[in-house]
Parts: sequence; C-alpha cells; structure tokens
Amino acid sequence: MCTSTERVYVQSKVAPEFIAKVKAIASRYKIGPWHDENTYLGPITNERQLSKIDLHVKDALSKGANLLLGGRILDGRYYEPTVITGMKPDMQMESNETFGPIVAISEFESIEEAISRTNNSIYGLGAVVFGQTNARAVANQLEAGMIGINKGPGGTGDSPWVGAKQSGYGFHGSQEGHRLFAQVTVVE
Repeated sequence: MCTSTERVYVQSKVAPEFIAKVKAIASRYKIGPWHDENTYLGPITNERQLSKIDLHVKDALSKGANLLLGGRILDGRYYEPTVITGMKPDMQMESNETFGPIVAISEFESIEEAISRTNNSIYGLGAVVFGQTNARAVANQLEAGMIGINKGPGGTGDSPWVGAKQSGYGFHGSQEGHRLFAQVTVVE
C-alpha cells in the first residue's frame, strides 16, 4: 500500500525496546496466496518490483545496515518480512520508495536530525509522528501531503487524499480532486 510505513526514525533511548517489538510482530506475518485467510503477506506484484526490493535490501546491507529478520526472495514472488536497522542517508531505502514488506529503522538523537532525514527525499505522500511532547510542532515541519499524529496518515471524513513532492496525484476523494479529472469547456 502506498502509505505503508517504510522508514522509521526512533529516538535512541527507546530504540532497543521498539526494535525488539517490531521484530517480534514482523516474525509472525504468514506469507502465502491472497485467498488463504491466514495469509498476511501475498506475492509481490511483479518480477521488476521484487528485484527492486531485493536491490534496496542488498544496497543497505552493503553499506553497513543490520539485517534482523528476513531479507530473502522466496519461491512464487514472495519476499520475507524484513527488519533492517542502521539505515544511513546514502542508502537507497532512505531516500527512495521500496514498496515491499520491509521496515527500515534508524535511530536519532535530536528531533532536528529526524526531521531533516525524513524530509530528505523526493517523495512525501504520508508521514506519522508518534509522541506526546511537541508532536504537532514536528508534524508541521514535515514535507508530506498527509501526516498522522499518533495514528496512521490519510484523510478523515471528507478530506482529500494528498501527496507532496513527487508523491500522489493531486487531491483524491474530494470535490477539488474530482475537478482534476474534468475538462472545463465553454460552448457558446
């Protein structure tokens, strides 16, 4: 899904506990065909996308990231649920969209560092800020079309589905969005 979490920036002091919980959850994901009611992850859309996911993982590992779970292509265009830590700005996963069952976790010391790294991408569909102190102030500094505070991104009610930078295609799900798909014509 286009708003699925790909990159996570977590404060260093809570990182070990957070990483352990993410790994435990990801290790329970069952891979299989879409029609199996126990399946959580189905096959990757096509070979090209599968290759891109694998390339991003290999790039991260070759540049010093740590593989905690998964990281392999399985028969039938499946990719294992994967947890990677130690992301750095020069890794493809840090600045590009992977669109796979990968979570790339980076630790930060200052909020300013987390904001800078979050914004250092040509993409900006959705973002999420979890926290109790200054969460709204942090959200206001992120370059994304939809930002959730202590919840996932996405519009509520009749609000549009919006992207920023090179993400999204205008405003979906609103009157303004429908106008993007219409051609105004004057006939006299």
